[in-house]
Amino acid sequence: MEAKTPTSSRREWFVPAVLALGTALALVVVRVSSAPNTPDTARPSSGDTVPPAAPAPAQDDPQEIEASHILVMWAGTVAAAQQGVTRSQPEARARAEEALRRARAGEDFSSLAGTFSDEPGAGSRGGSLGRFGRGRMVQVFEDAAFALRPGQLSGVVESPFGYHIIRRTR
Repeated sequence: MEAKTPTSSRREWFVPAVLALGTALALVVVRVSSAPNTPDTARPSSGDTVPPAAPAPAQDDPQEIEASHILVMWAGTVAAAQQGVTRSQPEARARAEEALRRARAGEDFSSLAGTFSDEPGAGSRGGSLGRFGRGRMVQVFEDAAFALRPGQLSGVVESPFGYHIIRRTR
């Protein structure tokens, strides 16, 4: 009989241990790949389509945005008398449409706010309203502003304050 050396005794337990480990690993792989398709492990078969996941509300429905606007008042709107505005509603509409046309043509929105807006301080702020959340503006303005993507311009939006052109900045 052959004498056992430290090297040969190591081989005696090492080889069976490696084989056992390999067998256990193979069983795990087989068990996972043959698991039934449950909602947690379902995979589409070839030809199946997976519907897109619902978008996260934070991306599609922000609770706070940043925007700038141009406000064109007419006699009879909220605060028009305080600002000394005497133009008629059709005149205000024409002025708002001119501001919108020029903004869409690429003129600087801040400069246009200084030229066209009747809001006090609009010129020095470039029409910026800063950041605001839902419930802070009149509903029609809020709906229009929150519907915009950053960088996008609204059409002419009528509110009790007058006609607005809104640019969402963030």
